[in-house]
Amino acid sequence: MFPNRRLFKEKHKIKLSRAQLDEINVFKKKLESKEYTLEEIKCECCKINDSIILSEYDRFGIPYKSNFCKNCGLVYTSPRLDQDSIIKFYNNQYRKIYINTNQQDPLNFFLNNQIKRGEKIYALIEQNFKLNKPLNVLEVGCGMGGILQAFNQKKHRVKGVDYGSDYINYGKKKLNLNLFVGGIYDVEGKFDVIIYSHVFEHILDLKKELIEIKKHLKKEGVLYIQVPGILNLKKYRFDLNRYFQNAHNYNFSLNSLNNILTLNGFEMIYGDETVEALFRVSNNTKSLINDFDRINSEIKKLAYKRIGYIFSPEGFRIHLVEILKQLRLYTILRRIFKGH
Repeated sequence: MFPNRRLFKEKHKIKLSRAQLDEINVFKKKLESKEYTLEEIKCECCKINDSIILSEYDRFGIPYKSNFCKNCGLVYTSPRLDQDSIIKFYNNQYRKIYINTNQQDPLNFFLNNQIKRGEKIYALIEQNFKLNKPLNVLEVGCGMGGILQAFNQKKHRVKGVDYGSDYINYGKKKLNLNLFVGGIYDVEGKFDVIIYSHVFEHILDLKKELIEIKKHLKKEGVLYIQVPGILNLKKYRFDLNRYFQNAHNYNFSLNSLNNILTLNGFEMIYGDETVEALFRVSNNTKSLINDFDRINSEIKKLAYKRIGYIFSPEGFRIHLVEILKQLRLYTILRRIFKGH
């Protein structure tokens, strides 16, 4: 059933800067020297090992074995970096690989994107949860704290933690927020809102993480989770080659995310297939959904969707821009049409 042979080839599938390519080679050498250690796991949801392999390399050409569980539909990475290795990776290499430093002022670019996301996240939570009094808000994996800025401006009490010390320091300097280096296990106190925006897919032990979240979530509190949905591939041009990333230990559909949360004592109060969802602590038990057939069916359609996307107005524009950039004509034509 495999959709694309490129996912089994050790070659980057997206455009990268020279600095990114060099850092990827450093990463691979650390794997070879065992400075980074790998561990094997079973499916986090059903605790069995009955899966098919979707890929052996990610978008960067980094070894990345993506397992697709036949019993529940969860897509997970195994083998993967262990806890000690992943902390080193995030603190030393993650941003260098994932952010193209050819961008003008990449740190400020990232911060501005976070601030825009924060405004959207605030609006979604406000629609589904009362935010009409000063609340205690925690973001785990906060980066520079840009998402928290939306809550801070509404007079909520915010705290953010992230393992990237450079990003924490930059955010504290720019936004003057309450940010610290660390994770959920380094936090004290209870919160009305806990945010995991494009972080939950990076977690190694989901059960352990959710137990810790419960300790810090108030009785009537809400947990916000946003992850890149495996059925939401338009921004990746319907291409798994562009979607898979070595830092993502899990790739969720809304159903597979809800399965994990249900197993660990939460219930969903809002969710969509992007995947963006809100949960609260609950003792309700629901039957788990096997999402394998649905996801498998959508993966088989990707080749046709990619062709349709190329000939769509958006796809045509993106491909034209890429061709013009390769020919070094894009900047010249842009200046001409802008009258510069």
